Order: sequence, then C-alpha cells, then structure tokens
Amino acid sequence: MENLALVGLRVLRGPDWAGGDEDGGEGHLGTVKEVLRNWHVRVLWDTGQESICKAGAEGKTELRIFDTAAVGVHHSGSLCSSCGEKDIFGALWSCVDCTTCDLCTTCYVLDEHDTDHCFYRLDFQNAPRVAVGQRKASVRLGAVGLLPGARVRRGKDWAWGDQDGGQDSEGTLENYEEVGPLFKRALMRVRWVNGGTNIYRVGFKGNVDVVCIEEEARFFYYRDHLPCLGTGNFAGWNDEGIISYQAACSVHPDEGDGGINSHDKDKRSRSALLETANGAEGGTDLPAKAEDISDVHPEDSSVAQNEDCGKMTLSFEKLSTNKTERLWVLKN
Repeated sequence: MENLALVGLRVLRGPDWAGGDEDGGEGHLGTVKEVLRNWHVRVLWDTGQESICKAGAEGKTELRIFDTAAVGVHHSGSLCSSCGEKDIFGALWSCVDCTTCDLCTTCYVLDEHDTDHCFYRLDFQNAPRVAVGQRKASVRLGAVGLLPGARVRRGKDWAWGDQDGGQDSEGTLENYEEVGPLFKRALMRVRWVNGGTNIYRVGFKGNVDVVCIEEEARFFYYRDHLPCLGTGNFAGWNDEGIISYQAACSVHPDEGDGGINSHDKDKRSRSALLETANGAEGGTDLPAKAEDISDVHPEDSSVAQNEDCGKMTLSFEKLSTNKTERLWVLKN
C-alpha cells in the first residue's frame, strides 16, 4: 500500500485562501474533484459551487485537508485509546507526553485526553510525524457541510434517475455508511421526503451525488493542526494526482519513522515542540487498486460489488448503535 489519491479528499479553505466566500465561508467543506496542471486542483464545495485552488502553485496553499478517510487512508494495527476504533481511518494523533495514547480524529477534536498535552499528527502509516500545538491553546472551529442532519437535493454527480422522487426533491443526511474495509466517510444515507432511503457518494472516488440546501455544523476541527494540500506530506504528485508514500516520507528525513505507537521521542524539548507546532503542515494504506471497488449504487444498496471480494455487505447501523460514527455527531 504505497500511494495516496488526491481525488476524493475532503477539504476546506487554507491559509492562502483568496476566493472570498466562494466556498461558502470559513469551515465549509468540499471535495477534490480533479487534479490540474501546475499544482492546482478543482474543488466541488458542498454548497454546489466549484473553485480552482492553488495546491502549491506559486508557493500558495489555498486548502487544508479535513479528512483522508474517503480515499482509504488508514493506520493498520492502530487502536484509538479513547473510543477503541481499530485501524484508525484518516489522520492518527499520537500524544507526545503519554507513550501509549493514540487518538482517532473524532476523539481528538472532541478533546479526549489531556488538552494540555502536545501531539504528533501522522498523515498516513509510517509517515513523518508532524508536531502540533496544545489543543487548549489552539483555534477550534465548526465544520459545515454534508454532515448528518444536513438537508440536501441531487447534485452535479447525480446519476440515479428519480430515485429521490424528482428533480427538486429534498432529503436529509442520516449517517455514514461503510464501503467495505477500504474506505470510510465516503458514503452517506439519505432519507427523501417521499419516504425513500438510499446510500449516496460523498467523496467516494471524487463523486458527490448531493448538494447542501441547508447545511449542518456537526463536527469540530483544530484549524492550525490540519495539513495543507501542497506542502509537507501532501506535496508532489504525478499526472494522475497520486502521491507516493515513499516519496512523501523522504521529504522529512529528520522527523523519525512515525509508525504506530513509535514513541521513541525525538530529542527536541516540549517547549521546542510548542514553538514549532502551530501552523505545521502535513492518512494511511490505500487499497492496492482503488479502482477494484465499483461505483457503489445499486437500486438495492445493501451490497457493493467488488471484482476481487464479490459482494460486500455494507453496514447499516444507526448512529445510536455505532459508537465510532456516533462520535461524529457533536456531544451535547
């Protein structure tokens, strides 16, 4: 598992954003749809607007990476010390002070563990560790977009006829659904006003089937703890928009091997980490062939077809019974 695909990344505005409110505003989410020449990418925002964004062009980074789970980034063998999630998807957060504490992104932004402690961010398995500041002293914002509770209608990638009840029909996003063992947070279940319900793509292979008409803010993020697209571990890709893990790891030869629970701390002091953490830039094994999973969406969406694995039963657990997904809804 050596490559990371950019198409499908969930993103939001970054430090060099120059597009006004084209994205919908601070904290609004979007999906990388296409990798363009000269270090630009095309983003489809959850509001339905599109932007061409700099991802390293002219030294500018207009996007932060919100979540890499939709492109298959996970950390094999990891375990969240708070919620118990195995093989953590997306970034892994490793405590500098407590050698046995690793957190998934959900628990990290919900302030599990001591917020006075510094953390490393691991963008993918065995990635160079990136030091981030104390959460207690950092800016935490609310993410807005295609999250559970949002009102939606069909979007630009819609290809499912009148399954929604018609052109202007509305529905509500209920919860995330699994895409077998290879991806997370790439599909969501929608319940339409006509009573129908089905699963739709929200980042899966870069496709977004629905658009927000009434957004939902149900998740936090630490703005300056997120990596920027075009720097650090997310700098340099080929014409197909693929980053080699091996190449990315070679960018920071002095940062340590960053493996799961690899807490042989570097020689820098806690104060030095605090000084360098804020604004640090930066997911894990992708399937060997991401294309092995078909564009999921049969009329009976209880299964997805995979040419290697046959039929994979998707999980239809409700938020109330699925601890990992439930944590994506903010605690009251």
